[in-house]
Amino acid sequence: APDTAGNEYGIQIVGQDAFPREDVARWFELVRAAVDAGPAAKALYVPTFEQFEMADRERDWLAERGIEVGAADRWLTQDARYSEGWAIGRLSFIPGGQIGAAYADGRLLPTDILLTDVVPAEVPYVQGIITLSPATPNSHVAILARGFGVPFVWFADPAARSNLVTLNGREVALRTGEYGVDLRVLDITGQLTPELRAAVQALKRPSPLKYTPKESLGRYSTNVHNLAPADARFVGGKAANYGLLLRTIPANAEPAIALTFDLWDDFLDQEIPGGSTLRETIQERLGDYSDPPNIAALRVDLAAVRDLITRAATFSAPLREAVLAALTDAGFDDTEKIRFRSSTNVEDSDEFTGAGLYDSYSGCLADDLDSDTAGPSHCDPAENNERGVFRAIQRVYASFYNENAFLERLRRSVRESEVGMAVLVHHSFPDTDELANGVATLNYEKSFGTVVVNGEFVTQLGAESVSNPDSTARPEVIRFYQSDNFTDLTRTQSSSLVPLGGYVMPWEANYRTFLSLFRQVAMRYAQMFPAKTTFTLDFEYKRTRPSSLIVKQVRPLPIPKPTAAVATILLNEPVTWAVAEGEFGEPMAKHRAKSTLRLESDVRRLGAAGLATSFLRAGDFQFLAGTERVVLTNGSAGWPNATFTVENGTTAVDRWTWGSGAERRAFTLRTSVIRDAAPPRAPWVTQRDFSHQLNVAYVTSQPTLGWETPGFTKLDEVFLVPRQVINERSLLQARSAKNASGSLQCVTSFYWPEPPTGPSAGYTAPNIGFVESTLHGLTPNPIVLQDPLAQTYSPGHHNFTETFVFEPRLDSSVPAGQLAALEDAGIRQLIVILGFDGNPRFAAFNAAGQYRELK
Repeated sequence: APDTAGNEYGIQIVGQDAFPREDVARWFELVRAAVDAGPAAKALYVPTFEQFEMADRERDWLAERGIEVGAADRWLTQDARYSEGWAIGRLSFIPGGQIGAAYADGRLLPTDILLTDVVPAEVPYVQGIITLSPATPNSHVAILARGFGVPFVWFADPAARSNLVTLNGREVALRTGEYGVDLRVLDITGQLTPELRAAVQALKRPSPLKYTPKESLGRYSTNVHNLAPADARFVGGKAANYGLLLRTIPANAEPAIALTFDLWDDFLDQEIPGGSTLRETIQERLGDYSDPPNIAALRVDLAAVRDLITRAATFSAPLREAVLAALTDAGFDDTEKIRFRSSTNVEDSDEFTGAGLYDSYSGCLADDLDSDTAGPSHCDPAENNERGVFRAIQRVYASFYNENAFLERLRRSVRESEVGMAVLVHHSFPDTDELANGVATLNYEKSFGTVVVNGEFVTQLGAESVSNPDSTARPEVIRFYQSDNFTDLTRTQSSSLVPLGGYVMPWEANYRTFLSLFRQVAMRYAQMFPAKTTFTLDFEYKRTRPSSLIVKQVRPLPIPKPTAAVATILLNEPVTWAVAEGEFGEPMAKHRAKSTLRLESDVRRLGAAGLATSFLRAGDFQFLAGTERVVLTNGSAGWPNATFTVENGTTAVDRWTWGSGAERRAFTLRTSVIRDAAPPRAPWVTQRDFSHQLNVAYVTSQPTLGWETPGFTKLDEVFLVPRQVINERSLLQARSAKNASGSLQCVTSFYWPEPPTGPSAGYTAPNIGFVESTLHGLTPNPIVLQDPLAQTYSPGHHNFTETFVFEPRLDSSVPAGQLAALEDAGIRQLIVILGFDGNPRFAAFNAAGQYRELK
C-alpha cells in the first residue's frame, strides 16, 4: 500500500497467536530483502489485530532495528462522513472512555460538539461527533446520528486533527457537504449575537416523535411469520419487521416468535415488595423529569429502576407458564441459547431508528425447566451460574430504561404510558460459530419501471461487532450498485483483522448472495408500500459455520421530510482570494488582473435586510497597475468611490476605483450569495461558499489574445478562488517547449492541486503555484522567473491545450539589461501555447500591445 508519493509499502505477518519480537524482526527483514521496491522505498511493519499488542509494546525495540511500526490508516487520504448534518456548539474533547461520566458531571453537554479519541458503542445525544480515529460506518452510533441529523465525521489529514484539538472549548460550526464529504469546521467564538444563537437553537429543536401507541394483542406471544410493520403496535418495530424476512427469504432467517406488549404490561402491573406495582414505582421515580433533566440525578434513578426490574420484580406463576409454553411450542431446543431481542414501538420505523438504544440478551430454557437454581448453565458449562430465559427477558425489559433511550424519549416528547418493550425471540448465534458479521444499507429507487439499488456492506471478521464495536478494529467497506443485470462491487476500505488485500468473506460469491437477499426483501417491501418509489433499508447479517448466510434484521431508515427553506446565517471566515488560473477566462485577463483579495465578512442573516448593505467588513486588495504593486487596506467600504448594490436578489455587487486619467481602473466584485437553505443543507454559510467574479474596466485599451484572434479590450473578467497552498499531495508539472526554428525554448514547472476523488465527468486542473520558468533565446543569457506575478497559466478543456504568459519586467530579480534588451526586441509579454498538434507556438506583445508570432 503506497503513500501518496509512492515510496512506502507495508509488510504484514499473519498468525492467530502473537509472535515474539525476535521472530517478527527476522521475518520482516527476509520479506524486505525480497521486495524489489527500489532504494528510496520505505517498508513499514503493519501488524494484524493479533500482533498489534506486541508491536505497540515493542515499538521502540523494533525501531532500534530499523523497523517502523505503522498502520494502514496512514494511507487514508479521504475524510469520512458517517452521518451528514450540521451543528454549532462548544467543541468538547472527551476521551472515549470518559464520555458517560462527562455527560453526568456536566463536562459534556447536549449542546456540545463532541471531540473524542475513539468512539465507544454508545454516545449520548450531542450536536455533533468528531472522532480522531476512524470509526465504524453503519454502527449503531452512526445510524442513530443519521436519524438525529447529527454530523459524525473523521478528518484524514493529521494536521486538521491536530488543529481540532487546539479548538477544544471554543465555539465552532461543523457541517458536512450535501454531496460528497466536504467537511468543514470553523471557529466562530464570539461571532453569534443572542438573537442569532436563539435562531440556531430553534432550527435544531427536535419535533415530537411520531409513533404508534402500543396496543394489546390479547395474548402473550405470537408467531412472527405473518407480521407486518403495522403490527409494531403489538410487538414493536424489530419483531414486526422480522416477518418480512421470514416471508421473503425463509431459508436465510431464523424462525422466531414475539413476546407481546401484553406480557410487558402485565409484568409492570405486578406488585413488588413495598405494596406498589412496578409501574407505579417507576412512575414515582421518573414521572417528574422533563427535558433537559439533571443527568446525574436521572442516572441514579434509572439505575434504581433497572435494578427493580431485574432483581426486585419476578414473573408470576401464570406469566412464567405462558412464556415457557410459548417457547416450548415454538420448538426451541432447551439446551441451546435463545436470543431475546428488544423490540419497542419507538424504534425501527421509517420515522425513527432508535439504533443501539436498547439491549438484547441470551437465555437458556433448560435452566428454567430444571428443579433448581444452581449452575452451571445447561447451555454453556463454562457459565458457573444458571442463565435462564426469564433472567434474559428481565434484562431486556430493564434496557427500556437505558439512559440514552429514556433521554431520547424525554427529548422527543414521548408519552411513557403509550410505549413499551416487546421481545423478538430466536435461536442465538454462538460467537464461536460466527465467521463474519455486518451491517448493510440499501437505497432503493424506482423510476420509469426500472429499479436501481445501491449502498454498502460494512463487514467484520468473526464476532467482532459492526453494530456495536468495542475496539478500534477497522471494518471492511464494500460499495455496491445494481441495475437490471448489472452489478458492481467495489471495496473502499479493508478490514484490519484480515491480511492486507484479503476479504472478510469469500469474494465475490457471498457478497453477491447477500445483495440478492437484500434486493428480494426490498422488492417485497416496495410491494407492501407501492407509493414509496425511494426508500432506504438497513440490514444486519452474519456468516456462520459451516457456511450459512443469515439475515437477522431489517428496518427502514428515516428519510428527511422536505421542509421550508430558511434565511442563511453568514458567519465570518477570513479568506484570501486569488485569480483562478483554470479553464475559464481569457489568458491576458488572468495575467493582467492577477491580484489577491483578503476579505472578512459581517455575521448576519442573509434576508432582505441582510443584503441592504455590503457584508464585507474588512479586507486588503493587492493588485498590479502596470509594474506598480498597489495595496488598498481597511476594507472595501473605505476604498475610493466604494458603492454597493444587489442584482437579481442574489448577487452582491461591490464597486470601487483606483487611479485617474488614462490609468483609472474601475473594479467590480460580484458575489453570488446563498440566501436560503433547506435540510439537509446547513443554514450557515461563509463567503467561501459563494462564487466571486472580479471585473476590471480600463480607460486605456489593453491587449488580449481573444477567443479567435488577438485584439484589444477595455474589460477584464476573471474568477476568484480561495488561494490554495501547495502540499505533499500537490502534483508537480514540468513543461519544455521550443519554437519551430528551435531558437527559443521555455522550461517551466508548476503545481496542480490534488485531483478530485470519486466519480467525475471530467476535470481541468488549474495552476496553484509556479516553481520557476526559464526562457532561452530571448537574450544571451537565459531569463529566470520566480515571481508568480510574472507567470500565468491558462489551460483549455481537460488541459488538452495550455497557454503561458510570461512578463519578465514583473520579476524584480531579472537584470535591468535583460529587460532593456526585451523592450528593444519588442517583447513585453511572451506567449507560449501548447496545442493539440504538439507544435508549440511562441508569440509576443510589445509595449503598444501589438501581437506577433515568434517562429
